[in-house]
Amino acid sequence: MKLVQRIAAACVAMSVCVALFAQDSETSTQPSVDGQIEEITVTASATFSQLESRLEYAKLAVFNSYNDLNQDDYYDIECSFVARNGSHIVDRVCQPAFIAILEADAYQEELQGFDNSALLQQDIISESIAMEANMVELAEKNPEFLAETKEYLELSAEYERLKDEHCAGKIICWLNGSPE
Repeated sequence: MKLVQRIAAACVAMSVCVALFAQDSETSTQPSVDGQIEEITVTASATFSQLESRLEYAKLAVFNSYNDLNQDDYYDIECSFVARNGSHIVDRVCQPAFIAILEADAYQEELQGFDNSALLQQDIISESIAMEANMVELAEKNPEFLAETKEYLELSAEYERLKDEHCAGKIICWLNGSPE
């Protein structure tokens, strides 16, 4: 019986919407007093959350393409969900595989009494430079990868611009509304 009531309520709601739409479209196309048709302009913009979702999708597409094109797993970008110390809130963290390898090696050396934290930073920087050169080379050889990377960078710039514009001078800024 409840299913029948739900279906009936949905039909009533749809018929009301159709009637309102038909009524609205009749009045909006009526000529005004001077013989002109009233013009209505509708604009829409993406919300921050929609833009952020597109940005995340584009970033993961770039990472997946890079991992597919890259021949050395040492430079693959791996993503995982990690909770910060003292928190149960998880964030997606994406980083090249070599960072985890270098950090694990440095931790083992630290357990043996060697403090090579400065060397670890130098190794990460030099491997990052090598990875960046590899990415540039792959982008030059693969137009699809280059296009995905450009799309990600454009979305990222747009998001940052809108965030800066929206949050300018604010101590706390909520980004779940419209960017305008």
